[in-house]
Amino acid sequence: MTHPAPHRVRSLRCARLATVLSLCAATSCSDESGSSQARSLLDVQTPGQPTDAPSRLPRFASGATNAPVLTWVEERGSESSERVAELRCAAWDGAQWSSAQVVASGSDWFVNWADFPALSLLDERQRLAHWLQRSAEGRYDYSVQIVRSGDGGSSWSAPERLHTHAGPGEHGFVSLVPLADRGWRAVWLDGRQMGDGGHDAHDAHSGAMALYTREIAADGALGPETRLDERVCDCCPTAALRDSSGAVWIAYRDRDESEVRDIALVRLESGRDPERVWSSADGWKIAGCPVNGPALAESNGRLALAWFSMGSANSAGVHVAVSDDRGRTFAPRVQLVGEHAVGRVDAVFDEHGSLIVSWLEDGDASARWCVARLDRELRTDGPHTIAPTSGARDNGIGRLTASGGSVLFAFTQVTDGQPRVAVRSLTWR
Repeated sequence: MTHPAPHRVRSLRCARLATVLSLCAATSCSDESGSSQARSLLDVQTPGQPTDAPSRLPRFASGATNAPVLTWVEERGSESSERVAELRCAAWDGAQWSSAQVVASGSDWFVNWADFPALSLLDERQRLAHWLQRSAEGRYDYSVQIVRSGDGGSSWSAPERLHTHAGPGEHGFVSLVPLADRGWRAVWLDGRQMGDGGHDAHDAHSGAMALYTREIAADGALGPETRLDERVCDCCPTAALRDSSGAVWIAYRDRDESEVRDIALVRLESGRDPERVWSSADGWKIAGCPVNGPALAESNGRLALAWFSMGSANSAGVHVAVSDDRGRTFAPRVQLVGEHAVGRVDAVFDEHGSLIVSWLEDGDASARWCVARLDRELRTDGPHTIAPTSGARDNGIGRLTASGGSVLFAFTQVTDGQPRVAVRSLTWR
């Protein structure tokens, strides 16, 4: 068990990253969507940083709190000593970051650029965290470990395996969904069917990766497991949320027998069987996993998905689909960017009800994190550049969250070979 560091508040160092980035700036992301434009200006600022230590894999905690909580991973040790990974978190109150708390640490963690720890909050005191722990000798033999806190992170329970299957095989790409006061729902990819074929198996003689879910009560009791899909893409992150009516929505990359890997959306409601309600129907046929999962966002009955696909024509694109009637119907998709899209998307609604979507884009000279805003009529403002990046896997996946009148974007910034968590504040003028 680990305990938080002594309280220390990181002062606000709100340095201007750029005066104002216009839509037509020379460094802006490409606009290939052809969609209706609602032009405005994006102000990008750096609101201090949550840590000065080498760090990576930031992720905003799920669940409503008074202040966004960011998690990240720090690794200590050297080639000649044992490497220890630490999951840390800090809260942003709109002016400054709190001191970092250590959630958990270990020398036997599986830490991957696309599959990494997370935190979920029921309220200001009740928390649930997960990470991946190696469970056998195989490269992809690891389990999902969970811990709970009932005192805001001052102390944590003993680690417990999320799934009944002990291995071998991989288990990961977890999404944690707070369920009001009754606990959480966890969603994960589970390799128990894959046998010795493991992560690298794509032939008919090996079992497939599956999608599982179960509830975790506020007291830690684990509910029964449910298999939602027996054949899904091996290593694309999942997305899940609970809407204002109490329904849980789960988005993931499916995989059929002919290797078409499109995005699927499942709805879970109390007392009903899981229902698959939507598919992206891109027709993207690919023999291996693209490591590119969907993103979900919800606000007052509006549900949005964002995802990357090459489609049946093998043409890159970042797409958005929005429902205004709690997922019963979806408006025609909007393509935000085309040829230069790499994916790694995220999405969130801001306080005005506009949908904010981020993604990675590969340009002629370098890669960059990009963002666009869609209003209620799905008119697109953007793309805009948030920050340049190398585009390497070590840069991970950028993450969004709403914070007052702004939106925060967290990513891994690599400078002189040293990774460090970075945050940008995005405000449209």
